[in-house]
Amino acid sequence: PEPAVNSSEPATRFSAPQDGDVDRDTILARIDDRTAVLVKRSGRAIGVDLGSGKVLWARSLGMNGVYDFTLVSGRVVAIGFGSNESSPTIVMADARTGVGTLTVGTPEAPLKTGPRWVREVAGLAVVGLEDSVIAIDPVAGESKWKWTGKNATRSIEAWGVDNQVFLLTGEQKLWTINAATGEARKEDLDTARRLGMMERDRPVDEPANMVVALHPKGSAIVSENGLVCYDETGKRVGFDAAGVDGVRRLFAIGEDTVAFIEAAPGPERSERRAAGLQLVSMPSGKTRAKEYIALFDTPSAVTAIDGHVAVSVGPLTIVLALTRTP
Repeated sequence: PEPAVNSSEPATRFSAPQDGDVDRDTILARIDDRTAVLVKRSGRAIGVDLGSGKVLWARSLGMNGVYDFTLVSGRVVAIGFGSNESSPTIVMADARTGVGTLTVGTPEAPLKTGPRWVREVAGLAVVGLEDSVIAIDPVAGESKWKWTGKNATRSIEAWGVDNQVFLLTGEQKLWTINAATGEARKEDLDTARRLGMMERDRPVDEPANMVVALHPKGSAIVSENGLVCYDETGKRVGFDAAGVDGVRRLFAIGEDTVAFIEAAPGPERSERRAAGLQLVSMPSGKTRAKEYIALFDTPSAVTAIDGHVAVSVGPLTIVLALTRTP
């Protein structure tokens, strides 16, 4: 006879706010300067010392589902649910020992609204909830601020740049929040339609958007739709000329240059494909170089390293200088 089904066992899959339907055996990984932490969606986790490769701990985080997690000031900060999907929770543990330090959302003191994402910004754990955004100091175990209102509801994503939180709202608008005070800019940022669509199930190494710091001051957003740069006040100071053209592009970010290459290049003679490569300066957005490269396969990845851009094409890697000029 077939074994009886244990109805108390959790389902093998669940729905995560940012990632949709996920498998409980999927592993999420984060590292800081000393420790690598791997967390299963089911709530099991291990910590590994980066210097020796030794496993420091292995235990359950006391969760039955993990939506997301990050490392903040030597703490693991995981969001998800406890006994079931109706019991949202935020769990914090020591990254070196795995010992729990704080749980927000327990049967005795339930969390009234569910978490969507968590990011490390300026030593704080910034958590997007269904109806707000909060910042927690995981070392002190205390809440620092809470941002509410229409633009804080069901936020899609966030990035930390220096002491600023870049928050993408459910309406595809981008706001900045001071991580120390919780005060938001008076108006949303002008993205010049350069934001990429936040699709679910995108490859981990192919983000829809990246927000990076510019030196000495400022920030930039890069996506397959292009580049837009801001000064320290959030004023737009430059963007690329190509913009949204319906062509899927891969991108790589160098120190002061972004490389874009078409991920679905057009056919040429002899079954070759001509992929458009564009090098764009930051923060001006001016095109440094634009040319077409004959390829025999579709580019699968592009990486910036040591002043060069490496393009992966089938089994080959093509390396070009990022400093090229027209």
